[in-house]
Amino acid sequence: ISDPDNLRELSYNDRRYPEGTGLSPSAIQVRDNYAYVSDLNFPFRVYDISDPSQPKVASEVYDFAASDGAFDLELVGNTVYLTGWGLHDAFYPGEGLWLIDVTDPTNAEAVKFVDIPNTNSRMDAEGNFLYVLDGSQHTDQPDTLSLRIFDLHDERNPVELAVMPVGDQNTLSYEDILVKDQTLYISSSQMGLDILDVRDPAQPSQLSNIPSVIISGFALEGTTLFMNDLFAYDISDPKNPLMKGFTLAYTGAQAIAVVGDMVY
Repeated sequence: ISDPDNLRELSYNDRRYPEGTGLSPSAIQVRDNYAYVSDLNFPFRVYDISDPSQPKVASEVYDFAASDGAFDLELVGNTVYLTGWGLHDAFYPGEGLWLIDVTDPTNAEAVKFVDIPNTNSRMDAEGNFLYVLDGSQHTDQPDTLSLRIFDLHDERNPVELAVMPVGDQNTLSYEDILVKDQTLYISSSQMGLDILDVRDPAQPSQLSNIPSVIISGFALEGTTLFMNDLFAYDISDPKNPLMKGFTLAYTGAQAIAVVGDMVY
């Protein structure tokens, strides 16, 4: 994107191992020369992207014996948290948080599983706190759809601080979750975009809501929130978000990002 008027693909990696594994990436984070990727069908891969024109698989975490996968990924310190699933004979069966040690990105290693109710969870983290948002009820562990907040002062031993119910539906179709400056943003197709105060992570409280029937992702740049295709809101006062502008073109994008003065 060095020339935004002439976007150019540098490389493409579709390696499948074991052979025949279908790739369905669900989340990505980049730090230094590595890209960390979760997958719905294959829990976790680390790519060496020191040469962006030739990305290489640096390490992987998956189960030879059973199917498993991950809905989302969050990198905190030297630990990757996955909201994952595994069949009953997988080394991490059921639904919950997988903890992956990436101290050495070329030798990622699963170290722990934390069982939590429900499934299809999305995450974000700030400081020493992890915010996990239920996406749908799990048939084996149905619980009220909730926001779950974990204390990560000990990276390898997350402690649940708070559980905040967020809806009565079996599936809320959550699209995204973001925390910045102790303010949490949650989007769903049924509820629009909720803004919460998490200055005290043990007691989250709602500040405001931006109603919308279509949420395709959102991004935050300074005090401007960009969402859908494409609305811009001034959230300098999170209790009173104000629309600044919008476009009429609908692109059907699933996610957006802001880089400088460009929205992708």
